[in-house]
Amino acid sequence: MEGHVAQAALVHQSSAFARRPPPLGTSRALGSNVHTVNMTDYGPHWRLLRRAFASVALLPGARQWALEALVDDLTSASVAARENEVSPSEIFARALFRLFSLLCFGEELEESTLWAVREAQVGIISLAVKLSVFNLLPKIVLVVFWRRWVQLVRLRRRLDDLLIPIIRARSRNQLAVLRCRSMPSYLDALLVVELEEEVRRRRLIEEEIVNLCSEFLNASTETTSAALQWIMANLVKQPHVQDKLVAEIASVMGANKSMIVGEEEVKEMEYLKAVVLEGLRRHPPAHLLLPHTVAEEREVSGYVIPEGAVVNFAVAEMGKDEAVWKEAMEFRPERFMEGGEGEGLDLTGVRGIKMMPFGAGKRLCPGMGMAMLVLQYVVANLVWRFRWVEVAGKEVELAEEPGLTVGMKHPFLARLVPRTL
Repeated sequence: MEGHVAQAALVHQSSAFARRPPPLGTSRALGSNVHTVNMTDYGPHWRLLRRAFASVALLPGARQWALEALVDDLTSASVAARENEVSPSEIFARALFRLFSLLCFGEELEESTLWAVREAQVGIISLAVKLSVFNLLPKIVLVVFWRRWVQLVRLRRRLDDLLIPIIRARSRNQLAVLRCRSMPSYLDALLVVELEEEVRRRRLIEEEIVNLCSEFLNASTETTSAALQWIMANLVKQPHVQDKLVAEIASVMGANKSMIVGEEEVKEMEYLKAVVLEGLRRHPPAHLLLPHTVAEEREVSGYVIPEGAVVNFAVAEMGKDEAVWKEAMEFRPERFMEGGEGEGLDLTGVRGIKMMPFGAGKRLCPGMGMAMLVLQYVVANLVWRFRWVEVAGKEVELAEEPGLTVGMKHPFLARLVPRTL
């Protein structure tokens, strides 16, 4: 799909295309009233939930805490490995899950609880993908794949058992949280949401909050870790890009020999942003947006969209459009610098759509700003701490593995060489 068509629908007719189709079978079976930011239909409830999601702040202390844990894990893996060879994909995912769980719940979870939640989340995603045929043939699936279905339901109950005590404890301590001005969290925002219903206003029930917290953790961790994996794989494969990025960091840091590249420094790094944008263009974490629908017939760029039609947008194909991107299959961050075809790119799509890894219009990802900051911050610090070297005989392969997020079919290996400042 061409970008101008997506803009005509998602931006110029944003309200009409902000609707969601009815939830599919797995969503209905696992969801509690299907109250999630992604799946709630456009309207007052969705606005309240989106506002709560967008209220989450990524505080500097949380970023640095997660970064130090990530660097420690990478260092330990490198020291323990033969010739410092590391497969960092799962290390990335665990570090980001640790960060986003802190933002979600406002406190560090006990290690056993943290990884039990992670295990349940990963299990639910894996089984939901395997049972996607349930959305078309639910009765057959319940007969043929009943063991998987039982396992999926058990995992969902396990998630309730893990998260509901956390929700109750945070709810009891809301006044103390406000008084001591502890880090505001997504959970804090959800605890004060009031939904306007026909007869009365009501707070979210615990199972709905579990759904929303689960969505927050999945959406933030899986997409961000996939994007980080692709970006770092390309930096390993193209050392000249990595060297250019390190030179920019050194220039901005100047006489500051700190091992931590801070947010203020990150904001000054144009090539760093270009590297992240190129990663998102070439390897968007999702190849398709979540489906949209229209309540009445619409016309978009000469196409008639009938009432009730389900519409989707091919994100990956936009990033490969040779009419927009020169040598589109090449990883070349310079295209986002001055004079390049991506110069001044507007990720919101308001000024035009050339790529849209975060969607566009009313359904633009509410976590876009946070995701961009996390990616730039982590990438800058990873290449500032280590030189990422391709392992001879185990070259980086950029084949994709389809799924809810598009990861690497063959997770990359790299040799980590600590830098001396």
